[in-house]
Amino acid sequence: MMKKRLIVLFLLTGLTFSAYSQTDTKKEKVVQLLELMGSKKNMAPVMDQVMGYFKKGFPAVDSTFWDEASKEANGDMDNLLNSLVPIYEKYYTESDIDELVKFYNSPVGKKVIAVMPQVLQESMVVGSEWGKKMAAHVLEKMKEKGYYKE
Repeated sequence: MMKKRLIVLFLLTGLTFSAYSQTDTKKEKVVQLLELMGSKKNMAPVMDQVMGYFKKGFPAVDSTFWDEASKEANGDMDNLLNSLVPIYEKYYTESDIDELVKFYNSPVGKKVIAVMPQVLQESMVVGSEWGKKMAAHVLEKMKEKGYYKE
């Protein structure tokens, strides 16, 4: 009876370690994927842009404050990336992640990564212009209907 319990305990422990190992492997693959995608590198300009908005909104604040805040935010990027890992684990299987890693290691995947900052920047400009036009259109419709007066 004792031998059976030990065998069952051993098997359960082995299964637990096996499942834990697979989870670790998937997590490591997600981290690799995020690195391949240049996530950290691509987040830095976005953070700089956000800090730029803050600077414009609070012009009386000393520039050394903004320098320190930027340095702190950029230093915390690893925590942000670690927070993204469970999201990728939730929506992608380990096989999906393997395929994405393979893609981002391919020539076209590397090109996607290389041009993504420019694509995002130009897309943000187009989106901003569209948003301004749409806001003006909505305000004009509201004026026509009597909901908005200047």
